[in-house]
Amino acid sequence: MKFAESYKIEDEITHKIIHNILDFANALCVNDLCVKFYELSWKLGYQINKNMNALDDWLINHHIDLDPREDMVQLRQIATFLQLRMDNLSDLKIAQEFCYHLNPIQLQTILKKYKPTKTEREISPEITNFLANVVKRNKGHSDSLTLKM
Repeated sequence: MKFAESYKIEDEITHKIIHNILDFANALCVNDLCVKFYELSWKLGYQINKNMNALDDWLINHHIDLDPREDMVQLRQIATFLQLRMDNLSDLKIAQEFCYHLNPIQLQTILKKYKPTKTEREISPEITNFLANVVKRNKGHSDSLTLKM
C-alpha cells in the first residue's frame, strides 16, 4: 500500500492493522444485524455478499495479502444463511453445516428477524421450536448473541 510505503511502515504491521479493522468491522456488522436490524431477508444477505466480494476485490487490487474470508467469517456466514432456503429441519441442518461459526442463539435471532418476501414461505415452527430447545439446553454454555469487539 502506498501510504504504508511512504511512511515506511512494515508490511507485517500494515497487515495487522487491516486485520484488526476487518475483525472490528465483522463484529460491528454481526452485532448490528443481531441486535439493531428488525427485518432481515435474503435480499439483505445478497447485498452483504455483494459488498464482501467488493471488499475482496479491493484487497486484491491494493495488493493486500489478507484473506477476508478468514477475518470476516461470521458476517459471510450470516449472508449465506439469509440466502438459504429454510423450509424444514433438514434445511436447517444443512445451513448449520455451512454456517458453523454461528451459534444457535445467533441462528435463532436471525430467523426470528427474517421477513420472507411475498413468494417465500414463513419460517416453519418446527425450525424455530428446534432452535429454541437447543438454546434452552445450552443455556449454561458460553454462546453469545453478540461478538466481542
